[in-house]
Amino acid sequence: MDRVVTDFGARPNTAEDTVPAVRAALENCAGRKGIRLVFPPGRYHFYRDAAPERNLWISNNDGGVKRIGIPLFAVTDFELEGNGAELVFHGRMVPLAVWNSRGIRLKHFRVDWDRPFTLEGRILDQGRETLDLAMSPATPYVIREGRISGLDDDCYPQRNLGVIEFDPERREYAWDTRYPWLPNRAVELEPGRVRLFGPFEPVRIGRVLLLRMEGRHSPAVSVGRSAEVEVEDVALHAAAGMGLIVQESRDLQVCGLKVIPAPGSGRCLSVQDDATHFCNCRGRIVMERCRFEDNWDDGSNVHGIYRVVTQRGPNWVVTQVRHFQQLGVGMGEEDGDRFE
Repeated sequence: MDRVVTDFGARPNTAEDTVPAVRAALENCAGRKGIRLVFPPGRYHFYRDAAPERNLWISNNDGGVKRIGIPLFAVTDFELEGNGAELVFHGRMVPLAVWNSRGIRLKHFRVDWDRPFTLEGRILDQGRETLDLAMSPATPYVIREGRISGLDDDCYPQRNLGVIEFDPERREYAWDTRYPWLPNRAVELEPGRVRLFGPFEPVRIGRVLLLRMEGRHSPAVSVGRSAEVEVEDVALHAAAGMGLIVQESRDLQVCGLKVIPAPGSGRCLSVQDDATHFCNCRGRIVMERCRFEDNWDDGSNVHGIYRVVTQRGPNWVVTQVRHFQQLGVGMGEEDGDRFE
């Protein structure tokens, strides 16, 4: 049974917000099985204003209240068919969240941001304590109170969290990059040309400097406490966090996933952290025909979580989480779970 987003008011290839149409379509099929949510081909924009909020603790990302573009919670036997549609998000959002669900199929769509969360600038010149950059028009910037910052849709204050050199000829991070170091002041010499003040480590003229402005608040696809989830021929072009992050789930199939910069965008970076990440999962994870390029961190990371035992009884233990990005991740919640 199909639910086509354009039947609920979505207008592809315009700047109109698609969130209300998606919410209406999901409300229309709430509680039903065997539903296909269909996006006709085109470009769809998603904004924060009407997006539903959920308090999500996403492993190895920043937890808290999230605005979600396509929320799939407590859904069974559901398919999202994108037909190659480009889903463009604005500001701090989780584009797609699948939680407490089973039998979910995500197919044939692309995820991108209108304004990514990392700045890119080609290195023009380096002085003793200065660095001149030609900023990429694909990553808008602003200088406020002598600090360079990303220009995001929500006008959140941003801070530079890290830098790395990128070799545009080899299409890879520079093997000899030296970091971390951060600019302590910036001025605009002319539109699109910025001077950063250091001191800095030596860099190579012509390379691209990536300036990370955000933490891990907006992973592209979040899957939690779900089973039998399939991802097929999906492309993730940006995210402030992981590309695909899966936690406390079982039996996953990921085929034809691409985590790459958007073709024709002129950007060097894809997602800011891991392309794929699996935490406290079980069953089988199958990955086929996947392609991960130019993400800031791992291609794939599969792990559990260690905790410190602070108290122990005959049939109970009290444990302590030691990292803020592990808060809310369950432990020992299913019958038969074993502790080592």
